[in-house]
Amino acid sequence: MRDALLYLGKLQPATKTTRVYSANQLDLGVVKQNLGDVKNLYVCFQLGEDVASGDTFLFELYDSADNSTYALISSNGTAISSGKAGDIIKVPVPKSVRRYLKAGCYPNSSGTLDGQDVECWLEFC
Repeated sequence: MRDALLYLGKLQPATKTTRVYSANQLDLGVVKQNLGDVKNLYVCFQLGEDVASGDTFLFELYDSADNSTYALISSNGTAISSGKAGDIIKVPVPKSVRRYLKAGCYPNSSGTLDGQDVECWLEFC
């Protein structure tokens, strides 16, 4: 079961080469978090539809100290070019993060991008 306090919201990548961000951000409560011994903490991105031929999606995690300027801290490395509706892509959360977290997605396509809804949340896996 997903924890509502760890829910980042829905990403709606619909335009190629236009990065989108989660509607929600998580406030971890202090300017700098040290997750230390926390193992296997991920941001999970669940595909809403199959990835169309020619489309790619790069899933990312951003942090901020003041909830105004965000910096990329982690991604799934290589953009995915295949996947089925319901598939979950996991992006690791670094051991040291700043106070606020939000998710992002960079979609691209060799043709016309098939937009979709992508749910995202933090989870221990």
